Amino acid sequence: MEKRVALTGSAQQPSPALDSSNNSRLAGVISFGGIDLDEVFKIYGELAQARLDIEEQVKSLPAKIRLTNTTIASREEAIRLLDNALLAQAGIVVTHPETNRVIMRLHR
Repeated sequence: MEKRVALTGSAQQPSPALDSSNNSRLAGVISFGGIDLDEVFKIYGELAQARLDIEEQVKSLPAKIRLTNTTIASREEAIRLLDNALLAQAGIVVTHPETNRVIMRLHR
């Protein structure tokens, strides 16, 4: 199976989501073609600019995430899309108790 990861910005702002020095609110277009959770977590942390508290059971899940959007998304939209994909595809509930902290746990 093809493994693809892409997160691109607009022509004026290339890849702002992965540049923590850039204060842009745009994340770009997301295209994950079945990537491992650890890669999703790295990207998520940079997008959210937050510390991730990930439950041990979640870290060991063998899930792969597929997600594609066709329009440029804001950081907030990209995070919401990832939250929904993690829940739907891996049973991971994501909460945001503080702006700089994200909790990821298995749906119970």
